[in-house]
Amino acid sequence: MMKLLLLLLLLVPGIVLAQPVVINEIAWMGSPVDGVAENQWWRYEWLELFNARDVSVLLDGWSIELRRENLDFAIPLAGGIPAKGYFLVVSSGKIPLAHINYANLGGKFFNGGQRLLLKNSSGVVQDEIDARTGWFAGDNESKQTMERIDPLKESSDPQNWHTSELAGGSPGRENSKVQDIVKEKTGPFAEPVSTQLPFHFVLAAAVALAAVPAVIWLKRRHASSFDDLGH
Repeated sequence: MMKLLLLLLLLVPGIVLAQPVVINEIAWMGSPVDGVAENQWWRYEWLELFNARDVSVLLDGWSIELRRENLDFAIPLAGGIPAKGYFLVVSSGKIPLAHINYANLGGKFFNGGQRLLLKNSSGVVQDEIDARTGWFAGDNESKQTMERIDPLKESSDPQNWHTSELAGGSPGRENSKVQDIVKEKTGPFAEPVSTQLPFHFVLAAAVALAAVPAVIWLKRRHASSFDDLGH
């Protein structure tokens, strides 16, 4: 059994990293900042990533693109994001818990909506949110942010986003809607929390396991060929 598991990991090395790194929260409207006039809060925009994996991820060479029809702004990333951790990209050092501070990010989020791309160091898209027809959540007047509900569900599904409970959102910590869901599932009369694996994980595992007999057959055939040559 141990050899079978090892073979599975060799056949599908990416299976242990099936969970994604995603765009988790967007303060496209800016956020309240102490000591700053309210009519200037729009400048204090930020974006949060969440690493749903069980291992840390190095973000060197990764980037975030803000687009409408063409590229509006690109943000190069650097550093790392821990397992089940958050990574905050901000437009000002006055926004707490920041990992990367780009002063020229302020005002780059278009209030009418944008398409956001998260790309890895090879240029492969890791997450994409197409909100060009309008942001799915958030409030420009109250400065409540656009929070993601489930990192494993479709990024461009409006139903997977929620307006934060508080002005300024939840930078660097669990989103408010997620907190509500956890409370509901862990209450005294709640149903057990599902431990079902994501479909793409199960599918990859099934394909890998199905390939095991073929690999074993090829190995035996290869050994048999050597035996025949020896005789």
